[in-house]
Amino acid sequence: MGVLVMGYWSLLVPDFRCGGWYSSVSSELLAISGGFVLTEDVLQTSHTSVWSSRRALRSRCRRVEHQLGSAPFLCCNELWPGMEDCACAVWLYVVTQVPALLLFADFFTALLTFYVQTWDEYHTHTLTLGLVSGPVEGILTLCIVYAITAVKGGGSYWQQPMLPALGLPYIESLPKAAYTMDFGDFYVLYGGLVLAYNTIESVRNVLKARRDRGDAPNDALLGLAPFFGSWALIIAYLSLHPEILHQHLVPFVLLVGLMNAYSVGQMITAHLTKSEFPYQNVLALPLLFGIIDTLGPILQARLGFGWPSALGDGVYQVAFMFSCLGLAVGVYGSFVVDVIVSICDYLDIWCLTIKHPYVEETENAGGKKMK
Repeated sequence: MGVLVMGYWSLLVPDFRCGGWYSSVSSELLAISGGFVLTEDVLQTSHTSVWSSRRALRSRCRRVEHQLGSAPFLCCNELWPGMEDCACAVWLYVVTQVPALLLFADFFTALLTFYVQTWDEYHTHTLTLGLVSGPVEGILTLCIVYAITAVKGGGSYWQQPMLPALGLPYIESLPKAAYTMDFGDFYVLYGGLVLAYNTIESVRNVLKARRDRGDAPNDALLGLAPFFGSWALIIAYLSLHPEILHQHLVPFVLLVGLMNAYSVGQMITAHLTKSEFPYQNVLALPLLFGIIDTLGPILQARLGFGWPSALGDGVYQVAFMFSCLGLAVGVYGSFVVDVIVSICDYLDIWCLTIKHPYVEETENAGGKKMK
């Protein structure tokens, strides 16, 4: 199926026309179909196909911009790559990986990386990639993992202890638990160390940039509160409703991904429009309500005071979670449409096509400029 998807894209790219509406949306349609139509055994292939198709779209659009002097707003504007990467790339990556590996820590790492780097760019006005960045080392790591999986014949290879599988002998000074850690455990450890280093470096960059401008450096740290506050609600909600984690992980991952995409999108928009930092995220409020609703009966049983639960457990809690997902889709979708329409109206441009084609000016014999 992945080969078919790439074949479809290779046929589509040569017919790319910068003035056609399909040119800018085909990548996202391919991403959606690749991530949500394919079955679990080919999700990894579809993920690679999505990245390749998006890279081909960007390259083609840049080429058309060089030839014609202009390009569609969504292809080449600073706003589009950031919001697309967060809402599509990370979100699609997590959807294709978490259900198979059950590594929710990987989800946290991916989303925190995007949030911190966007927060860094907002304050420093410079996009700084970490020591190990997703677009470069991350993709190379995925390619290596997929290649080894194909050679070894399945995902069970990654469930065995890593050091013995690599043929490394046991050392007496090494704890037994560390020697028997499987590839997944080492992957989480490696990701955690890289994440900590990148986050510290971003914090140092922000503090230095604000000191150089004469601003209060520590005030910028409050910008990390929305992310960690949202994740405190996420962890609390899942601890109170483990059935969501074990039986409905995919829709909940989509909900959390949209929450993060909304925060990152607000930061990117605020950076471009030179607005105040967006501390609010309305999509976290339903989870707060769900936690408060669930705590009522627990407090009543343990402390003697509380309130009855309006949702209860079981099917009603699942319905509530899906309602939160629907709300997130609506809020984020309306946010994207509002940003695009506002910018296009202000700049007198179109979103997916060229409203004012570039016409090169020439001079006649009298020195008068002519088109």
